[in-house]
Amino acid sequence: MADRMVPGDEVVGWDTRGPVLWSTDRGATWQEGPILTPTSLAWFNGQVWMATPDQGLLTWQPGGDTDPPLLEQIPAVLLAASDDGAALWRIDRDGSVHRTLDGESWDAAGRVISVETFAADRDRAFAVTRTSLQILRLG
Repeated sequence: MADRMVPGDEVVGWDTRGPVLWSTDRGATWQEGPILTPTSLAWFNGQVWMATPDQGLLTWQPGGDTDPPLLEQIPAVLLAASDDGAALWRIDRDGSVHRTLDGESWDAAGRVISVETFAADRDRAFAVTRTSLQILRLG
């Protein structure tokens, strides 16, 4: 995987139709990426990580090939990357939560029942529902 951090002007997004879009100028202009249906997107380790309902976890290098590689059919539905780029967290379909620091090995961090918002730093993930906050810790 690339060791490149995401420059501050780069943005990636998806508007529920068409391809994933990528901008190098804070959204003034957009380039097309892969055509898929992500449930979640996150920048990690110089790549865009995408959770998809049909293919599982994928990665994509903006500006490169638009066919993202599949990562072992991991059933991720939500992703959260730490602000410093040191960690990527995922929630799988079964509610299990995992963290990676290198993009290859994943540590189990617990389980959540329902989530409306998901955020993380290096050692903690925050699963927010309408009525509660669950904090999962590793490190």
